[in-house]
Amino acid sequence: MTYRELSTERIGVTVRSKDGYFDIADVEMVEFIFNDARKVYPDDVEFDGEKFIVDLTQEDTMGNVGLLKCQCRVKYKNGAVKASNIVTDFSDAVLSREIL
Repeated sequence: MTYRELSTERIGVTVRSKDGYFDIADVEMVEFIFNDARKVYPDDVEFDGEKFIVDLTQEDTMGNVGLLKCQCRVKYKNGAVKASNIVTDFSDAVLSREIL
C-alpha cells in the first residue's frame, strides 16, 4: 500500500474561450464548483500564468468518488459571464466521509 498526503488536492484548470483566446487581464472573477465545493479566483484560487490552481481540502473531496461534476464561470470586467460544465474522473478521492 502506498500513502499520499490527503490534506489538500491541487488541481490545475486551464480556461480557454471557444476561439482559444483568454487574457487574465480581462477577468474580474472566476468561480469553480466541484460538486459542493466552491472556490473563487482571486480569493481562493491562484493563477500561475497558464492555469488556475484550485486547492481542494479533505472536506471538499469527501465522498466524491467516480464522476466529479465541475463548473467554471468567468466574469469579465465588461460584465459578461461565460460558463462551462465539465465532468471528470475523480477516482483518486477518499471513500470515507470522516475528516481525520
